[in-house]
Amino acid sequence: MNCSTLIFSAHRNQQRPIKLIKLKRMLSNGGMLERIDSFLSNILKTVNESVPRRVIRYREIVSSGVYSVETVGGGLHHFDPQEVKKIGEELPSEILDQLHLPFIFVKNTELEESVYLIRVYGSEVEAFQKLMNVKTLPRSSRGPYTYKPLVAEFINRYPSLAVMGYL
Repeated sequence: MNCSTLIFSAHRNQQRPIKLIKLKRMLSNGGMLERIDSFLSNILKTVNESVPRRVIRYREIVSSGVYSVETVGGGLHHFDPQEVKKIGEELPSEILDQLHLPFIFVKNTELEESVYLIRVYGSEVEAFQKLMNVKTLPRSSRGPYTYKPLVAEFINRYPSLAVMGYL
């Protein structure tokens, strides 16, 4: 039986072609959709391995002298002490008191291609605005966001103070 015969053959007791019955079986009970979903979940886990397990306050980094934080993947994200010192000189103390590092920029499939959400734990939005000389940031239902060129420029200026994730 060739492929075209299979497509147009009908099951004796049913009106649906055999091909559709096989497709339905494939899509249910551990079928194709589940496999694709599992595959995509594994890719996202790999992409998000560099995201910190928890963020750490700027003041805690400076006082403890520990310039790293554990990542979701079990590794360490290291902060460059010079970059930490640099933002300490560029930002006012009221922002530094509430600032958590690293900055986390999240790509979300529901938003435009060049849009990145900024994860907020404290004063990250105010710090980003001040460091990038931006008056305001747009907001979506998921929080404040910025655009790819600003994210790229931020990472260029402070490479160890930012990570990117994917939703």
